[in-house]
Amino acid sequence: MKLDSIAKLAKQEILEKLGECSGLYVKICNLDDKLKNQTIEQAKTSWQEWLDKLKEDLKEEWFSDVSLEEQKVEDKNKLARDYAKEFSQDLMAEVDNWFNDLIKLNIQCIDQDLEIILENLISFNQEITPDFGTHVINEIEEVKKNLYSTTEDFHDYFGGDESESDLLGWIVDGTGFIVGAVTSGIAGVFKFGGRGNDAPQPSIKQKIFEKGWEKFVQSQDEILNKIQEIIVLVIDKKIQSATDIAEQAVSYYEEFLERQGRYQEETEQQRNAEKAWISQQRQELEKVQKNIEVVLSMPSS
Repeated sequence: MKLDSIAKLAKQEILEKLGECSGLYVKICNLDDKLKNQTIEQAKTSWQEWLDKLKEDLKEEWFSDVSLEEQKVEDKNKLARDYAKEFSQDLMAEVDNWFNDLIKLNIQCIDQDLEIILENLISFNQEITPDFGTHVINEIEEVKKNLYSTTEDFHDYFGGDESESDLLGWIVDGTGFIVGAVTSGIAGVFKFGGRGNDAPQPSIKQKIFEKGWEKFVQSQDEILNKIQEIIVLVIDKKIQSATDIAEQAVSYYEEFLERQGRYQEETEQQRNAEKAWISQQRQELEKVQKNIEVVLSMPSS
């Protein structure tokens, strides 16, 4: 970094950048409770409508006619377990997507504030040298990208790296997983074969949907409460990462001001030293001139 570029930059401009960055830092800090309450309220008000639509969407898929294919399968219990696992995966993905959309909608204001900080840093850096604030700029860009990475958080809080069926089972029934719920006592739940009964029987796939959805709806209050807890945890995490990087940006401007003050002081000392040296050289030169004049004025012998 060139010292003169630091020393000559207008202090008022740096103070303005620092003031705006500090204001955005405080703003992001104060968003914490607002975003949590806002997101939780939206979750509660949109939950039932989303459930109704989800049921219709899943029902359309799960009520497709697969009776002929099912008749060819010998191990009906295994088929039911496979369907149950598939249903749990489908349901988990839908809950995950709904949760992600909810979070993304409410964290846009954080992203916008970080974008202002980022643009100001990039512009400011171009006036001095691109190297000085590169690390802060790169970290802000990384935080902005990670703001929208909510799927990993959601899965972590809903059971970590376990299987999808375990994840959904943990949501639906705290005492067991959905696969176990829909396949236990399967011989009594599903009537395979149906000899002597010409009435069309629901397919195994349809029965799995009905049983799985029933368990899901029975536990929906517990699920929604858990989702609200996760909203608090996720918002906390994102606010923390945003405030940390905003604080780094504030420190960047403060460090620059400190350096500028030091370099300006050094520059002033250099100028004074140069003036003193020039003055001293002038005096020495004047002495030499006077000595020459004295020598020249002496009568020759």
